[in-house]
Amino acid sequence: RFRAATLVGMTHLEAKIADEQLSDSQIRIWQLTENLHREDLTGYEKWLGCAELMSMNPSWQLADLAAHLCLDASMITRLLSPSKTIPAWQEALAAGTVGVSDCYCASKLPEKEQAGLLAMKLSGASRDDIEAAGRKARNSNASAVRTNKIKCQLSSGVSIVASGSALSL
Repeated sequence: RFRAATLVGMTHLEAKIADEQLSDSQIRIWQLTENLHREDLTGYEKWLGCAELMSMNPSWQLADLAAHLCLDASMITRLLSPSKTIPAWQEALAAGTVGVSDCYCASKLPEKEQAGLLAMKLSGASRDDIEAAGRKARNSNASAVRTNKIKCQLSSGVSIVASGSALSL
């Protein structure tokens, strides 16, 4: 590493020194952690790195990975969102035709509805456009709770009853 840095004219090189012999797994965790903080990584590379760190630490929750990488938990959710998309989305991310935030929009939908969103994105739609389309699809799939009577107890002790045909919440 030192020789490579010298060849490209670097005058400073960060080095980490361990107090003990590290296992291959521990070394890989250090490598992934350092690499995930580089600015030149693609969204695809960040996703793969985060996914590998999670698989190497099976007891971790998303908050643990966020703390380890010193990132916000919501960023970890976004970085791992391609794992919840169909392979076509993952391939588009690898090719650089979509971004992680696009995958995040798609990951909120069932797999059978993700292909339509991808086609929309690949035809030139913005991330905001696919987010809106995804929100619309989620709302149309949501089933409203319907009832004939709703009783609400107010803190004052008064009860209000609303009744009618197919009330929805």
